[in-house]
Amino acid sequence: MNNKKMLKKLFAQEINKDEIYANILEKNNLSYQHLNILKWSLIPLVIILFISIFNKSKPNIANVYTTSSNNTADIYINKINTLNIKENDIKIKEITKLPYIKLTNLVIPSSLTNKKYYAYYTKKNQTSKTYNILYNYVISYTDKENFQELTISYSKKYIPLKEYSYEAETFIPSKINNLDLVIYEYQENYFTEFSYHNLNYNITASNITKEELITFLKSLIN
Repeated sequence: MNNKKMLKKLFAQEINKDEIYANILEKNNLSYQHLNILKWSLIPLVIILFISIFNKSKPNIANVYTTSSNNTADIYINKINTLNIKENDIKIKEITKLPYIKLTNLVIPSSLTNKKYYAYYTKKNQTSKTYNILYNYVISYTDKENFQELTISYSKKYIPLKEYSYEAETFIPSKINNLDLVIYEYQENYFTEFSYHNLNYNITASNITKEELITFLKSLIN
């Protein structure tokens, strides 16, 4: 028997054509099932991705307060996810008197019993060695035992210096006595800045309640 006939006989004995055909059909059927499973499993992922993109474009509002009285206020608290600490090249001097502002009408949380006044000085330029520019004033109310603080920074000429920075692409403004302002929240901290009666303000608060913050702001913007 020549080689050609031997190979033909061997293939006829060892290879079952019907079995091979059945295996191919089974594998194709499994592949089709896997494709269907993959197709249907992708649908929830697409829905989740769509919802995530939609929510990202909307402001993250922590709480909404609406109060009505003689001093009407619509308050919106906008959450931020990250906060960056800044270092300012300044000289701080503790002072005993403050210009331009009256403190008698301010409603400060009762727990903040420690009060101090400061003046912040900056240099004229980067090459200068003298801090001779009075930049802004700071009023600090604290309760150090409970890590509570309310800080009022203000200036008649400049935007008060901040020790932090953040990014917020979208937000909802609040309104207190017809003054628009934006209030942000990061963890247990609140931030807002605005201009009122020819003064530029920057307000920061830590570990006080939202109600205490709103009461204070309404007493300042009256």
